[in-house]
Amino acid sequence: MSSIVLFDDKKDCCGCGACMNVCPKNAIRMAEDEVGFVYPEIDQNLCIGCGACKKACGYQMQPMMQKSEAVYAAASNDDNLLRKSASGGAFAVLAENVLKKGGVVYGAALPLESGKLEPKHLRIDTVERLPELQGSKYVQSVIGDTYAQAKKDLLDFAWMQRLVMSKEQFAEYGGTLETIFSGNNVFLSLYNPNYAGVFLTMFAPVFAVMCSSEKEKKKKIFYGILCAGCLILIWFTYSRSTFFALLVALVVGCILSKEKIGKLMKYILPGILILAVVFVGIDKINDFHYLSRWKEDTPKTKLECMITSKDGVELCYDGKEYLITLEDKKAKIYDKKGRETDIKKVDHSAKMAIAEYDEEKYIDVYLCNQTFTFGKNSKGYYYRTENGKETQLTDISKVDVGGKEYLGSGRIYIWSRTLPILKKYIVAGSGPDTFAEVFPQNDYVGKAIYANNPARVIEKPHNDYLMQWVQNGFLALVAMIAFYVLLLKKCGTFYYKRELSDIKTRLGLGCYLGCICYMAGSLFNDSTLYTTPVFWIFAGIALASAYEVEK
Repeated sequence: MSSIVLFDDKKDCCGCGACMNVCPKNAIRMAEDEVGFVYPEIDQNLCIGCGACKKACGYQMQPMMQKSEAVYAAASNDDNLLRKSASGGAFAVLAENVLKKGGVVYGAALPLESGKLEPKHLRIDTVERLPELQGSKYVQSVIGDTYAQAKKDLLDFAWMQRLVMSKEQFAEYGGTLETIFSGNNVFLSLYNPNYAGVFLTMFAPVFAVMCSSEKEKKKKIFYGILCAGCLILIWFTYSRSTFFALLVALVVGCILSKEKIGKLMKYILPGILILAVVFVGIDKINDFHYLSRWKEDTPKTKLECMITSKDGVELCYDGKEYLITLEDKKAKIYDKKGRETDIKKVDHSAKMAIAEYDEEKYIDVYLCNQTFTFGKNSKGYYYRTENGKETQLTDISKVDVGGKEYLGSGRIYIWSRTLPILKKYIVAGSGPDTFAEVFPQNDYVGKAIYANNPARVIEKPHNDYLMQWVQNGFLALVAMIAFYVLLLKKCGTFYYKRELSDIKTRLGLGCYLGCICYMAGSLFNDSTLYTTPVFWIFAGIALASAYEVEK
């Protein structure tokens, strides 16, 4: 895999940070050069060569020349606003209108941090903070993660959150659910590539069985085209769980057709080899978009925990303990021995400064590409959420997974926090679509580390078996697994080495393998309205075929 090079000369980079924000592995950081300008640096140990950074670079995109049809000039008619602004105050007028309608605004600010004016982009959601962004700043501004924040804001829709959350949960976590799946993955009309993958894997075995057992040439070609279409679409979902489900179904299919497989082995093995070569070749052309996802994800941070206490904010980073305090209107950090230290010694990209919201003093700590805000009152220190809620950071009950929470796109993190709550739902569950309410959403640090956003709402466990236990209770899970066992045993016994002589048997076997895909994929996916009804229909067809033909 060739190394990614963003530019050969600094003149070809404006230091906007778009590449850093779009990197899926957090392999890019913005570093200061000898004169204080920031430019991207790539950690080649983390880089997977996907090329997303180059695609996001405005300097490397083909410029689109378009003749202007009209030119407009605007200025505020508010003299007070005009005096505080630049460029006629047009930005302030537009920003104020957006903020009053409940929107958010991003712009460059020039806050005083650690005795220095440090220009950086900020997100504001109140009119009272608008003066922070007014006026011109003819210096390079630190973008930070504001592109990623802006994307999240654009993808957030309150109506969806109101459907899945209680009024109390919405008041606390509202505005943080992403309702659109980003990227170039195939997701059909099912919102998520994983859902599309599950749907397609159930139909692919049906078409494969019908194609392999069909004697009429035209029908064989027809089923073959449908099967190939499903496999191509499955490929472009880039869903690892889907790939796993197909492999399981393939193994089961080979076992059921043991004698036929043995006779065709001299053709199957070369075919698999050819498909593997084609697979790798296509993926190479696509910058290893698929295979790179099977590479073990790298931990995104060395941050281990944050706890608010009466004395300060206790921070554990890279195995070392620190204490953050607010003293005499100054933010300070101490090591375990009580010696004051620089937060940049904890992490080279970390920053800490005093921030003022609503005329109150807070500590803004920028660590691991996240901003944590802390305040202090008579009871001690507290964490201030994105929505302005004051809460405590405490140890969250979790299962020790050896620091592997980042695996499976963060699934291990979700499972490690879900397992401790299972004991509450032995008899009865929490209720349909209530997982978001019972999951420890106050695990802000964990979500910052493994979900890239402390304010993100974890609304699904990404494991149907865990979801059934939590929402419907352990007894319901036992009943579901009992049905799965019945399906596997009855149909497996019936279809083992059976001749596919009639349409019912062929269709039943295909549906049975489709059900196996669903059950295997459910280890990494949730039960959804898009896919689950198809499973139950297929299960009914498979069982009905087995019982009827048997009679």
